[in-house]
Amino acid sequence: MGSNHAYTSSYEARTNGQTERSHQVVNSLIAKCVNATHKDWDQYLGPIAFTYNASTHESTQQSPFFLLHGFQPRWDCDIQLGTAARVPYSSNDYANVLMKRLEMAHELARQHLQKNALRMKSWYDRRVRPTEFTAGQPVKILNLRLYPGTTSKWYQKFSDKGTISRRINDVTYEVRCDKWKPPLRIVHVDKILKLNDFHLLEADKEIQDIETLEPEIDSALTASNEQLEPNELQISSNQDQIDTEALVLSENQQNCHRISFHQI
Repeated sequence: MGSNHAYTSSYEARTNGQTERSHQVVNSLIAKCVNATHKDWDQYLGPIAFTYNASTHESTQQSPFFLLHGFQPRWDCDIQLGTAARVPYSSNDYANVLMKRLEMAHELARQHLQKNALRMKSWYDRRVRPTEFTAGQPVKILNLRLYPGTTSKWYQKFSDKGTISRRINDVTYEVRCDKWKPPLRIVHVDKILKLNDFHLLEADKEIQDIETLEPEIDSALTASNEQLEPNELQISSNQDQIDTEALVLSENQQNCHRISFHQI
């Protein structure tokens, strides 16, 4: 059949989009047939498989049944109402006609798939922000494991730390983490983040910087003191004047009290 075995990234359903899309369609069809207990789903797998294979797909503009067999299937209504008589062929002629029909159908399906892929890519690229990593770069890695007694809302999902080992393609990297067994894994680019480390200044460097800034600090303090001295003198003279006025006012109040007492 010419099929190849391909691998997909873990926790990244988009890398296996065709299979996931077919599963979505099958699940939606099963949901329309099963009863309330969901225990009779296996009874409808045959009719659902036939319906899925006989339906025209948007991406290929053909049905999977036609791409495999070279002719359209017959539904129940075709058997009841009857169909037009087929053209008789010999075995060799039918084989030639079938091969030409399949080749043409497959070529048209490839063209439609390519056009649909470009359309989906342009739609996806509108909201994507590409990120690139280099070998040896430290990164944070997504860890969806939830330990007992912890809350998912408070859990730091990018808790694992590792380094980029090598770049496989634009969206997958080989990452090394000492917590893993084995330590090397292939991770999708959406599951890793850049690790930004913030280093504090060393004590010796801080002391050296303070010593170099001491002359500037002393000169700034001296200039500020010189500017404050006249203001301090003015403030002290104003304070003395206020004290004198308060003393005179208190003496006047005492004299007033004495006068009123003598009058009584």
